[in-house]
Amino acid sequence: IETRHMKKTSLKFKVKDTWDFSVLYKGINDPAIDSDTAEIEKFYSNFAKKYEKDNSYIEDTSKLLLAIKDYTKLIADIGGIKPFFYLTHYKDIDTSNAKASAKATQISERLTKAGNLILFFEIKLTKISKEKQQEILNDSRFAEYKYFLKKIFDRAKYNLSEAEEKILALKGEVSHKMWVDAQQKLAVSHTVKFKGKNLSLSEAFMMRKDLPQKDRYALHDILAEKFKEISFMAEAELNAIVNNKKIEDELRGAKVPYELTVVNYENDLKTVENLVQTVTENSKIAHDFYRAKAKIMGLKKLRIPDLNVNLSKKKRKVSFEESLETVYTAFAGVDQFFADFLKKMLENGKIDIYPRKGKRGGAYCTSTSKKLPIYILLNFDHSLDGTMTLAHEMGHAIHTQLSFEQPDFYTDYTISVAEVASTFFEHIVFDHIFETLSEEEKVIALFNDVEDNIGLIFRQTQFFNFEKDLHEAIKAKGSISKEEMAALYVKNAKAMNGPVVDIRENDGYYFTNVPHFRYFFYVYSYAYGQIISKALYAKYKKDPTFIEKVKAFMSAGGSMSPADIFKSIGIDTTDPEFFKEGIMQVKTDLEKAIKLAKKVGLM
Repeated sequence: IETRHMKKTSLKFKVKDTWDFSVLYKGINDPAIDSDTAEIEKFYSNFAKKYEKDNSYIEDTSKLLLAIKDYTKLIADIGGIKPFFYLTHYKDIDTSNAKASAKATQISERLTKAGNLILFFEIKLTKISKEKQQEILNDSRFAEYKYFLKKIFDRAKYNLSEAEEKILALKGEVSHKMWVDAQQKLAVSHTVKFKGKNLSLSEAFMMRKDLPQKDRYALHDILAEKFKEISFMAEAELNAIVNNKKIEDELRGAKVPYELTVVNYENDLKTVENLVQTVTENSKIAHDFYRAKAKIMGLKKLRIPDLNVNLSKKKRKVSFEESLETVYTAFAGVDQFFADFLKKMLENGKIDIYPRKGKRGGAYCTSTSKKLPIYILLNFDHSLDGTMTLAHEMGHAIHTQLSFEQPDFYTDYTISVAEVASTFFEHIVFDHIFETLSEEEKVIALFNDVEDNIGLIFRQTQFFNFEKDLHEAIKAKGSISKEEMAALYVKNAKAMNGPVVDIRENDGYYFTNVPHFRYFFYVYSYAYGQIISKALYAKYKKDPTFIEKVKAFMSAGGSMSPADIFKSIGIDTTDPEFFKEGIMQVKTDLEKAIKLAKKVGLM
């Protein structure tokens, strides 16, 4: 796992294509894992001993200021919880390693217990009277901590007693995480046979879009049947974790199933509901897109596996070296810092590039502290999509690096904000590639760009609506069958994709393969982020100096609410018309692509 392969690129720097864990530990048997865990436990314990039985800081603002400073220092001292960070990422590149999984569970349990020691602190802060809370927020001595405290005060209504919070934290592993892990382990243990080869489910899933139509449909149906076969576990898992969430929602007083997600992402409920409603009401844009795509592909109907097919007839493999050069050059054309940071990430083994047996699928970027590395996981598939994924995840990495300019307690920006940065960097790379294309290729590229918007805005909203239906059905009935889950998936897919897409009963079992549903209502952040990033990029295109404001947004980390961060650089997400304007831009782009397609004879 820790062997690094060295590759040269025309950019004259070497690439380590697997994660370098040497900056963390020597291996899962490294005794430093336990000693570091013990040190973190000590940090928690020392803080608890100092403040748990002391209530004087609730009344005395001078003592409160000292307590807040100690609390934020604790956040810096535990430094993102290095042992758990390491074991979690180790598991992701060796999912079948039972020893790593057991060690991660053991360390997680210890750290959960340690974290419980300080649950009292934020709960005590919420006991401060409303009048005194406002006084503190207006006190210049607390200026640095104002938003940090405001979040604590605003979330007070969802807090339970200290004892109840401890119980919920302790059972989180068995009531949610272990269920999700079990489903993932089942999925990665299965393969499908296609043309004499045994393929992992993630390999087969990624292959579909590059196959001829007959093979594409055949592999899709094989996968759907496999997902149906193993859906018994997803049925048990989703019923369990959704019911567990329902109980917690009721205890905390959340009125709708997505409420706590929206609050935790520091968004406003009305803003998110406006976003979802606006996208859903304008689903005809997605219908029109797929109708146009069907015409270009020469099909009367599309099927699910057609939705991600690249319209270009020139299917060629793209080496990672070529992708890297494209992304590096595009980034350098906007700001050399972006390109230099990409180089640094690759030289230092911070990007795990290629798929391999035992490695989890998908892609992500992660870091939890200034003290820990920023890692990117890819499963590069030698396609232009893979190039865009590199740009997307590097957007997260750059955002994280810039957020480190903030104090430790403000570096952790919300997920809804994160998707703005990642998609902004996709726009940069798309424009760079677009300029090198022929007229016909530009038409295809425009269609692909619209398709990305359809995927991020409309399909993710389809997923949100499915989740909402799923939670409401389980709440009403206590549990529902895998067949009912699949039917809900089909219902929402048909509504969002329109009549030109032939969605079949077995297609519904793809719900087992969407990890997002396990991180409740996370999906809205894609639509939210895409529309905002398009607005930012439009401003940048008009005025390249606007990149400094984009960097200012990323440097803000979590020091303000998303609405206030964007308002500070001229974007008002609270305007009821904001999301509609963004969606209408997708419609305009589609109309432009259709017009050009007719001009060059593609339609």
